[in-house]
Amino acid sequence: MRARLAAIAGLLALTTACGSTVPSSTTLTGAAPRTAVDDGLGAAPPVAEVGAAPESPGAVASAAEPTQARVEAGPAAAAAAAGGASVAPATTATTTLPGVTRTTITVGVIATDPGADESLESAGFGSAAVGNDPANWRAAADEVNARGGIGGRKVTLLFHLINLTDPPSVQGQAACARFTEDSTVAMVLSGYYYAPAHSCLSQQGVPALLGTNYGVDRTASQQTQTVVAWATPLLDRLAATLVDGYSGLGRLKPGTSAGIFVVDSPPYRRSAAQLQAALTRRGLTVVTQTVRDSDTGDYSGASGDASAAVLQFRSAGVTEVLFLSRNAFEPALLMQAASSQGYEPTYLLSTQQYPAALTGLVPGSQLDGALALGWAPAADLTSGYADRPEAQLCLTALEERGRSFSSGTQALSGMLACDGLFLLDRAAERPGALSSRESLLGATLAAGNGFPSAVTHPTAFPGGRRDGVASYRPMAYFADCRCFRYTGALRR
Repeated sequence: MRARLAAIAGLLALTTACGSTVPSSTTLTGAAPRTAVDDGLGAAPPVAEVGAAPESPGAVASAAEPTQARVEAGPAAAAAAAGGASVAPATTATTTLPGVTRTTITVGVIATDPGADESLESAGFGSAAVGNDPANWRAAADEVNARGGIGGRKVTLLFHLINLTDPPSVQGQAACARFTEDSTVAMVLSGYYYAPAHSCLSQQGVPALLGTNYGVDRTASQQTQTVVAWATPLLDRLAATLVDGYSGLGRLKPGTSAGIFVVDSPPYRRSAAQLQAALTRRGLTVVTQTVRDSDTGDYSGASGDASAAVLQFRSAGVTEVLFLSRNAFEPALLMQAASSQGYEPTYLLSTQQYPAALTGLVPGSQLDGALALGWAPAADLTSGYADRPEAQLCLTALEERGRSFSSGTQALSGMLACDGLFLLDRAAERPGALSSRESLLGATLAAGNGFPSAVTHPTAFPGGRRDGVASYRPMAYFADCRCFRYTGALRR
């Protein structure tokens, strides 16, 4: 099974993506004061609009012609239908924002090639399949269009599809060129983060709105000032939350030994060091083991890293294991190795590990006693992920337009499309939002305060912070259903 996991790692990395780059520099409010480094997932008061950094030129490689789709879309009413506040119609005055005319707005979309799902299904990893990502974006755009258009303008979606064959760096540069050289767009939307593409877009000053940003801490986020992620925290914010959250649940007790399994890349290592220091201060013995970054393509090496980590954890008497991972791939490797060696610690997970998908990738005995901190029901749960009104609104609208969802992971893809377009629409309704790139970025941050997300709980961007997750719920694994369920109320 471990060999199959290694072979499919590239698909998991593609369909659940990598990290992100979004700056953050403020302290969150919470039960106890924290320094900026120790921010958790608490909410914070709304802030005034914040402009983007000035545009900076950057060289972009030429790209082969990617798949393109045109969608007539765009409603200003979508945010209100999703529970957003009512605002005055956007002006149709002269704009300097690329991709915007008096009647239309062109938006770039980076989406997963549907062929990736076919490969996942055939390899027996259907629990990680996202469904037809481009079709979800088209359906969400049609829904937005039917309500009047973004900022009163029709939307054209310009796609770049991420495939399984070309190197990530090549695809990222191709996507950037697609949206900056071949065509111009007002903003680039995506459910997931693609490092080469988003780094290049930021160099070009193009605003980018995405759902996930798992691979970036505050330090790395300073490199990209035009990227906003609404549905996930930065790595160092997550590290602080793991300590506080699990301590509050009676775990990570002084005198015990904890293990950290972390991706071997600078942002992850920095955040793991923060996590280790916090646990050490609480009186725990901490053993940190790295797994090579799946972005390098060395999947067989990652499997060896997992086996070595199990040996180290076991010999050190580690009873609880935490993760800072890109997706479900790294924990699945560790749990497979642990199963083969008869090692069964308690795993302390988060949405970052895609708990719902993980249940279909590892033996159930490995998950017995596992806990998680979850902020995205469709990634956390195998059922009940569509119970929230915002999720129901989104999925019902997409289903009425021909989409269907057989798992939380597939529903997540649809919800990310809804959120991306609805939040852009909500931002466009703010006065002057479509006048320039800087204005649109600032309006997006302002509109994101209290945004009724289908993916996560209401978002917050205090002080210009660019990652929006503001709360989570504790979870536990239940053997009777081989699933995770929420076990507590929302925590901020």
